[in-house]
Amino acid sequence: MTVAQHVAFALAVAALGGAGMRLAGHLGARGLELVVAAAPLGAAAAVLWALGLGLLDLGGSTVALAAGAGLTWMAIRLALPDPAPRRQLADWWAQTSSRTRVRVLALDALRAQPGYDEDERPVAMGPCTYALVGGGDRLHHPVVLVPASEPCADIRARARVGWLVVFRTVDPESRVLQTCMKGTRPVARSEGYNLYGPR
Repeated sequence: MTVAQHVAFALAVAALGGAGMRLAGHLGARGLELVVAAAPLGAAAAVLWALGLGLLDLGGSTVALAAGAGLTWMAIRLALPDPAPRRQLADWWAQTSSRTRVRVLALDALRAQPGYDEDERPVAMGPCTYALVGGGDRLHHPVVLVPASEPCADIRARARVGWLVVFRTVDPESRVLQTCMKGTRPVARSEGYNLYGPR
């Protein structure tokens, strides 16, 4: 293969990848899903072009494949809106890293509480749960989801008989839980969560 063929092949891969990303965005993929879904879509287009070009005895032509890939990219670009993959990936990464940080902080705060490692009191969480908070290797704390529809008195009671982690998010369910716990001092508080429990 000559340098020109290598360049043409690289351009074909980039074109089919770009077309696959636009099509994936149009089909509903977001964030990292956009990249994951784009790969098989781009590969499928490459196979179709190779088969089609093979019927014309051009299956081994890198230039013909690059031209077909370029046509595919141009057609998809004109037909579908840009899913803004860079912004979506940046947003996904920021949300993922933030959620991971909050989970680790909440777990550390729970394990730092006197008596946490010795007892088997339930860990209630809302508006979502993370199973890893159950207690490490032994998983001796049942982890339950607190529904936002639960009466406030019951939500506050959970903090008296066990542990309650309220993740502070923009979700309406989180706001309901935060409102229910207003006036109750958390045993620990950090970025993204409040931890309530027996004192």
